[in-house]
Amino acid sequence: LAMAPVSASEEDVPGELRFRGTRKRDLDFLAKNGKRNGVVETKSGLQYKVNRSNPEGKKPGESTPCRCHYRGILTDGTEFDSTYRKGETCILRPDQVVPGWSEALQMMREGEKWEIILPSHLAYGERGAGPIPSG
Repeated sequence: LAMAPVSASEEDVPGELRFRGTRKRDLDFLAKNGKRNGVVETKSGLQYKVNRSNPEGKKPGESTPCRCHYRGILTDGTEFDSTYRKGETCILRPDQVVPGWSEALQMMREGEKWEIILPSHLAYGERGAGPIPSG
């Protein structure tokens, strides 16, 4: 799965402007993570790394139910949710989740395993949610 690289003009926009509302430590995390081997950043700022590829798998549509396993971890390493810990997968539709999840799910193919990093504007933004802080 290949994505177009971010254009030079977008790369030149400082993170604090591109990711308004994101905390400084999280901007630093995004900058460092984006340099890891195999990490791709989309135009929206979503970062992902394909850990298991399945070029023959189907891609879901916006309203397609997707059976998922996930582990939600904050930039400080705190795990806030995990289907692995619960011992069962969940079913999510791209049109029922935060924008970053929706974008990633619709790019993934059935059977793939990705690591995704969501900047705050693609998740819960300035409002946060439960154990997920704002920004």
